[in-house]
Amino acid sequence: MDNSDFKKEDLIKLRDCGHIQMEFEQLELQQFWCTQLEGYPQLAKEALKFFLLVATSYLCEISFLPLLYIKPARKIAKMQVMTYVCLFQKRASLYKYYNQQQQSSH
Repeated sequence: MDNSDFKKEDLIKLRDCGHIQMEFEQLELQQFWCTQLEGYPQLAKEALKFFLLVATSYLCEISFLPLLYIKPARKIAKMQVMTYVCLFQKRASLYKYYNQQQQSSH
């Protein structure tokens, strides 16, 4: 029998034990698997590895989430400045054109 067969047997035993089912319903998942480290060490270690992966992935995503907003915010600010500059230049050129058009006809 290989390691996965032992895990399957342990999982079947775990599922059929009423006392353990009550613990499962009462405790949070991480706490439940910590209590099973003595009785079912292979299953508990696999479950805790999974929780560790989920936790680290979550922390990584939370850490990088603010960075997603930095670049677009800078880009938006730059676009606003460019729009203001373009409008100012357009206004200046229109004002210049307007002054040239105002000639007295008399």
